[in-house]
Amino acid sequence: PKHSESFYSSYGSDPVVVEAATQLLDTYINEQNVPLSTMLKIIIDRRMSKGDKGEVCAIALIGEAYRNAVRKENPNSTYLSDPTQADVLFAAGCSFKGWLLELAPYDKAQSIIKSFPPTIPGEEDECLDNWIETAIIRPTHYVHQEGNSVKTGPTDLRAAFLRGAAFIPPPNHPGIDIIIIVLLNPKAHPSKWRFTVLIIQVKRRTEVASGLGSFDLTLETAGITLQDNVTPYFALAMELGETKDKERIETGNIPTRTYHPSNKNQMYSFGIWGCSEDVLKPIKSGADRERYLSLLSLPRATTENGWEETNDLLLKLQAIYSMGKEKRDLYKWLPPWAL
Repeated sequence: PKHSESFYSSYGSDPVVVEAATQLLDTYINEQNVPLSTMLKIIIDRRMSKGDKGEVCAIALIGEAYRNAVRKENPNSTYLSDPTQADVLFAAGCSFKGWLLELAPYDKAQSIIKSFPPTIPGEEDECLDNWIETAIIRPTHYVHQEGNSVKTGPTDLRAAFLRGAAFIPPPNHPGIDIIIIVLLNPKAHPSKWRFTVLIIQVKRRTEVASGLGSFDLTLETAGITLQDNVTPYFALAMELGETKDKERIETGNIPTRTYHPSNKNQMYSFGIWGCSEDVLKPIKSGADRERYLSLLSLPRATTENGWEETNDLLLKLQAIYSMGKEKRDLYKWLPPWAL
């Protein structure tokens, strides 16, 4: 649209439309990060929950790291020299390792790439780098899954990868916010392709209560079945609300509730605590960092509630105590229809 801010469309995950939209989005991002500023304006105008803010921020960071990796690995694309004569670029995908190197600063990304699963630390043959040496990803857009009990199998992973789609599980799907499909052996014949997943859980917590700091990052929680019990999978925990003095990246010892799931698939886990240029490479210092912090901020207690018209009612609420008949007048603030 003329205002260059946002528009809404609905389509059947068409790869051509996705490529065109991604190139347009990338062009806007190169112009003073227009999409992030637009998201910030929408979120300030229309209140979002704390969890939704974290997920929107995570998707923005994941997407920018992906686009940066694709550009770096496809330097001869006509899109980079003349966007008006662009060929396919972002649908080509990028290496999983290249994406990690664009998601986190180099030394921290290397610590992830050289990590081991928590169950067998230190065995050189099981280093993550050995598994992702040729692996590629193609998260050009996100598809919402529907249903109360979502089951995702090898056929679903293949179909999503071919369309360049990543999954966003239903709201009632506990513990999992984003699922990115990973192709481990792209040089093999398509009939022999081997798929796995990167499971992501996003939190926007400034404080974590005792016993609540763990994550449900397992295939069972995500409802995913891989084609065999040998293929590993990857898990990323993002605590975007962590304070500056506690920002860090950890590998292998993420507080996950289930380290030994019922299946045999090994889990490579890593976590990012914080939301600054120290732990996330897409964030630039200065104004860019302030935009992300604003995106995550909760200026008022009522921001957690998504309905604008109920804010005044929430502010008028009084405590309710069940203390016998003599205290029934505590309910007098309730309208008659609510009793």
